Parts: sequence; C-alpha cells; structure tokens
Amino acid sequence: MDYSTKAALEIKNFHLELDTAHFKDAIEDQGNQVIVHLVQSYPLHCPRCGQLMLKNSFKLVKILGPSLHYEPTIWSIRKQKYLCKPSSYY
Repeated sequence: MDYSTKAALEIKNFHLELDTAHFKDAIEDQGNQVIVHLVQSYPLHCPRCGQLMLKNSFKLVKILGPSLHYEPTIWSIRKQKYLCKPSSYY
C-alpha cells in the first residue's frame, strides 16, 4: 500500500496492509458505507522465552474508521494470532 492510500485512510500503523490476497477489491464501496479490508501480520518474539513465535491463524476485528466522502468507513482487519510452543509447556 502506498503512502497516499494510507494518508487518505488515516492509517498510522505501519503493520497494516490492504488484504489483496483474499479480496479482489480491498476497498469496497457499498453505497451507504465503505469497507476497507486490511491484514496485520509481523514477526513476533515471545516475551517469556524470547524465541520467534509461530503464526496461529487470524482474528477478524471490525473498527469504525474516519469517514470517506461523507460515508462511514469500516476497517475489517485480519489480525495475526501467535503461539509459543516452548512457553506453553510451563
């Protein structure tokens, strides 16, 4: 996602990207609202043991974002969930 798209959507988190892998149009105009499909994923280290954590599916979160063209904007974010196998044995 380029800077102008992030600026127009007022996205300040640099881990958020448009979800073009699962949606043909990541920004959908549904007439009365705009839905922006985003994905958040990044490498994460375990706070307990310090090892790199394993990716463990996604969680869908919907947030009301700033309005575009006087229509409400809904951010549909697929957030990466993580799991640390060595720490789960404690």
